[in-house]
Amino acid sequence: MIASHTPGPWNMVQEDKRIAIGVGLVEGPNGYDVAEVYNDDCPREVGEANARLIAAAPDLFDALRALADVFAHDGENSVDRFERLAAMFRKDTGYLAPGKDQPMCGPDQPDGDELRAIYDAWYLAKVSRARDAIAKALAA
Repeated sequence: MIASHTPGPWNMVQEDKRIAIGVGLVEGPNGYDVAEVYNDDCPREVGEANARLIAAAPDLFDALRALADVFAHDGENSVDRFERLAAMFRKDTGYLAPGKDQPMCGPDQPDGDELRAIYDAWYLAKVSRARDAIAKALAA
């Protein structure tokens, strides 16, 4: 079990006047301090990059957790992975995953290329979430 942390979003507050030699302060919800970033022995831009990375931590953690769901888990074979992803897709969209047999009296569901496009977009959204979190961490 992962220990809980201050929930996001976290934001970098540059030039915070509360810290004498700091580059900035990373705040969580309601203005709670999460981290102070100092500029002791490194260039200012390095300190600012460190603060951005710290501020992005909740987004990175959530994105990594979501991304880890799409990869095989320890001891999981390809059929188990397919069934797990199909269950996640069904929960998120209400549709059966491509390759699953639709019940005779099942819900209306797109078929063929349309369903594949919906599934691919659902899958890609999980990967894109990780890419977006990394881009946010690297943003100037």
